[in-house]
Amino acid sequence: MDLEPTEDQAALRGAVAEWLDHNCSMDVVRGVAEGTTDHDVLWPAMVELGWPALTVPEPDGGLGFGIVEMTLVAEELGRHVAPGPLLATAIAVPFLVGAASEGAVALRAAIAGGASATVGVAERADGWAPEALTAGASHKRWVLDAHAATHALAIVASGDGFDLVDVTAAEASPIVGLDPTRRLAELSLGGGTDPLHHFAADEVRFAIAHGTVLVAAETVGCCQAAFDLTVDYAKVREQFDRPIGAFQAVKHQLADAYVQVEKARALAHLAAVTIAEDDERRATTVAMAKAAAGDCQAIVAEKVIQVHGGIGYTWEHDAHLYVKRMKANDLLFGTARHHRRHIAEATLAA
Repeated sequence: MDLEPTEDQAALRGAVAEWLDHNCSMDVVRGVAEGTTDHDVLWPAMVELGWPALTVPEPDGGLGFGIVEMTLVAEELGRHVAPGPLLATAIAVPFLVGAASEGAVALRAAIAGGASATVGVAERADGWAPEALTAGASHKRWVLDAHAATHALAIVASGDGFDLVDVTAAEASPIVGLDPTRRLAELSLGGGTDPLHHFAADEVRFAIAHGTVLVAAETVGCCQAAFDLTVDYAKVREQFDRPIGAFQAVKHQLADAYVQVEKARALAHLAAVTIAEDDERRATTVAMAKAAAGDCQAIVAEKVIQVHGGIGYTWEHDAHLYVKRMKANDLLFGTARHHRRHIAEATLAA
């Protein structure tokens, strides 16, 4: 198992980072958060670059990249707090891969051509998780970009498994979430729609694992950017005629944050590789990655606010944009507490 990115993977990440550096400044992000810039401002250019097609299989017109490459892209999306439906679309694609129905094939081709997609799963009190996918409820809440996506999917219980249903025509009601740069909605599902694919429980868990790792990676990228912002501030903010970064108490806080970011990044990449190689440790490493991302965001968010002091609480400073994305991501696909419980239960069962 090689955990080092290949030259092609590094080049992909570098190209994505460079483009976002030039096109997704914090002024753009702030404009989206304040409602003066459209949430989909970056989407047409992303489509032109072929980003929606990254993980769509080549026979369907996509680029055929896998979870490892998309994890690197997701980290860059988080580092720039990028708005738009790219992450939601990337999460939806694994639910379509392998489905041979005419509708699924057409939808994969549509995504490769620039359509955006989202998928709704059931919720739990402590987040989203495979175990939650047991109730074919008439409503799906906290669906990413549901009211703006060109295609919407839902997972509903069916017999001994789950059906993937196209609910594009369903009513989508916007939900005000913590992160103003990310749109959420509630889908009201109708009946009578033929399923695109029937999943066994393990297939659903495999698709959910993709989404879990992508959210973890995006969280890591956001934490990295917030950490960098805080380090830069500690170098220039002075107290007692010295930069506050020179004080040992501040150094310790930043060192703690740095360790958490590096640990979470390593585990996110490990989880992506185990998925790509269908390693038997996949479920455990995915849970570890999401738990580490949750721990990371909790510590980094705390240090960002503490080190910035009073200015860190203000709307005018960018700190809250990073913190809100971290906190919102922590609730997607299960919190750190949920995934640690999963690891403990799996260990006891073994």
